[in-house]
Amino acid sequence: MEFGMTSDASRQAAADGVGVAKKRRRPALACEQCRRRKIKCDRTTPCGPCRRSSLESCTYRPECFKGPGVVTATSSTATQDSAALLLALASPVSDWQRQLPAEVPPPAIERPRSSAASDVSESVDLQPHTHSNRRMTLDEATGTVEPQRRTLAPIRGCFVKSRFYGPSHFINSSGEFQYILDVQRAAETDKNSEIQSLLKECKRLCRVCKSLPYLRGPANPSTATSLADDLPPQRTCDELVRLHLRTFESVHRILHVPTFRVQYASFWANPRAASPGFTAQLLLIAALGSCFYHELETSRWSLRASALRWISNAQAWLSSPSEKSRLNIMGLQTHCLLLLAKQAYPGGPELVWISAGSLLRAAMQLGLHHDPAKLPDLSGFEAEMRRRLWATILDLQIQASIESGGSPLISQRDYDCEPPSNIDDSQLVDGPDGGRLPPPSKPITIFTDTSMQCALMRTLPIRLEVAKYLNDFSSEQSYDETLRQGQRMRTVLEENMRLFKSFGGQHQQPTPFQIKLFELLTYRFLLALHFPYAIRARKNPKYYFSHKVCLDLSLSLLHYNTTGATVDPLAANSLAVEDDYTRLRVLGGGLFRDCPLRAIIFVCIELLMQLEDDQGHHFAPSTYTSLGRQELYKVVTEYVKLLAKRIEAGETTVRGHVFFSSVLAHFDALQAGRPSKHDILAAMRKSLEFCQSMLKAMSQEYYPSAAGSGGNNLLLDSVMQQASESSTTASTESGLLDNTAWFDFVSFISTHPCHFGCGLTGWLC
Repeated sequence: MEFGMTSDASRQAAADGVGVAKKRRRPALACEQCRRRKIKCDRTTPCGPCRRSSLESCTYRPECFKGPGVVTATSSTATQDSAALLLALASPVSDWQRQLPAEVPPPAIERPRSSAASDVSESVDLQPHTHSNRRMTLDEATGTVEPQRRTLAPIRGCFVKSRFYGPSHFINSSGEFQYILDVQRAAETDKNSEIQSLLKECKRLCRVCKSLPYLRGPANPSTATSLADDLPPQRTCDELVRLHLRTFESVHRILHVPTFRVQYASFWANPRAASPGFTAQLLLIAALGSCFYHELETSRWSLRASALRWISNAQAWLSSPSEKSRLNIMGLQTHCLLLLAKQAYPGGPELVWISAGSLLRAAMQLGLHHDPAKLPDLSGFEAEMRRRLWATILDLQIQASIESGGSPLISQRDYDCEPPSNIDDSQLVDGPDGGRLPPPSKPITIFTDTSMQCALMRTLPIRLEVAKYLNDFSSEQSYDETLRQGQRMRTVLEENMRLFKSFGGQHQQPTPFQIKLFELLTYRFLLALHFPYAIRARKNPKYYFSHKVCLDLSLSLLHYNTTGATVDPLAANSLAVEDDYTRLRVLGGGLFRDCPLRAIIFVCIELLMQLEDDQGHHFAPSTYTSLGRQELYKVVTEYVKLLAKRIEAGETTVRGHVFFSSVLAHFDALQAGRPSKHDILAAMRKSLEFCQSMLKAMSQEYYPSAAGSGGNNLLLDSVMQQASESSTTASTESGLLDNTAWFDFVSFISTHPCHFGCGLTGWLC
């Protein structure tokens, strides 16, 4: 029978006078008319018996069956899947024809069917000749195939040398320099070319400079004695500490300056009695301060080599055994200084992102993500220092995220720590006299020692959202959402800039370095947000606003003169007039190098588009266009000067100078209306000769005995011979890309498709 018999529980409930809903042993699939007439239904629409009886309607009741959401909590997964399948089968066939495509593809993965699903499927009497082309599998009915299909979507990012770089990394930037790359590649692979021999020589000299013995630290960096032995003289160290406190520490608050000065004085009174933690901090502070040190009395590269060694030794101490003893506030401060030092000097951005993730988890292990007001037994000094450290750690985390293209791995729901107070360091007192509560925060209109950090924290929510939005691999970006987030960020930035201008009449006010560093740390998010659409504005005017935003931001980030001086700080013999920000651009690595790179790429794209557009027109450009073009050309020229200064300061990656020198030569040829191949080759040769002379002088400086031996230095010859042998086995096409991923995009973009959905190759979108 269709309805079956009631159970013993049902009869007992009926005897007690309690109504129990009837339960079916199997679902009813017949139409309502056939069920009332007790005849067999073929379950078509309309069914055969209804057609033969000329009935006006043939209806089904799918709501009488349980769907997936009605299954009880004790039901198995197979039962839920079976119910969903039965609900689909109970629908009229005409509805199936509207919902399913003409050909349903087979599932990507065929899962074994459970016993419950088998029992239910066997109870359904299907007619194969009627439904053979409309049958749905269990996976398709429940939608479990869709996640498998989503995994086949293109990856938003790229792999270079087995490392993944997410969408926000500059290596995913597209442009239009394919012709220049082809000319360079042909010259580098020509065995009879002078350019190839120069390139090999530069590569060999780079290997010499990287293998210098100055970078080898003490054998046992776990003790204060071995670390202190590597410090510079006290007079030099005093200047390096002063420079760091004036620059990085004024924006990224890591230390309490009065407490640090007391510890610093005690250190020089007895260096061997100091703790290894403080000595490691001092090494990193000296390395950070060396970015701004005017080496007028020292050699050109010795301090840079020392700074790299200090960073290496401090990192070795931080990662040495007994990590548990360094899981404290001092350990977090040292880790923050280490990340800053890695950004200030060349290093892989993906490595900084890994270290930033470790730092974030260590901070959360110590409870810094909780507001100190909820924690017991904390003084006002400790509470405020925890807030400052947490703000710095968050900023370092999202900077590393946007730099490497990795996810920030944190959201605003993961912490409730309040921003730091707007107070001076002199208001905070460590010890019993500090009080239980921190001093009250001053209004934001009053400039204090933490005003710049507070300004960064006001932009942190939107910057964190932008970083997650750009590097989210599971969701597609939309231009409307990009405009919404961009508008939010522009609003916050404009409020902060108005606030900075209001400090002008006060005794304390932000320095040009602080403002430029704030712009760099915030503008880069807006530039990365609009960049994918800005490069498409030439083909689609819808994205013109993004084009304008990126051009304005790029010119602002590339502007170098913060002092208003008439002397060009990038000119020769101009060390005396260089400001802190220019020194950082010359010596800095990480974001201080990569962020201007993205900006100059966009400026070059814009200038190239203008020159190519003029070639298609038969009339001369207007005066306004010529003036704008001259300004863009000047920016590119200044950037090439900056790259030359970086090589003079010890940079061993010369591909940037070679590439952008070729870009300038290409621009000159286009303006003159002549083919640019010979100009590009001449620019490459001149650039490589300059780089070769700088690297040779650097190698002589790293091996001082070579100068006094008439060039017969056995140690130098041995190292250069090893470098020559290793460079011979390396691929010529890789050029000088083995230092960092900075200019991997030069070889990458010519052989890989664009990652912005244009469907074109390389830089052609």
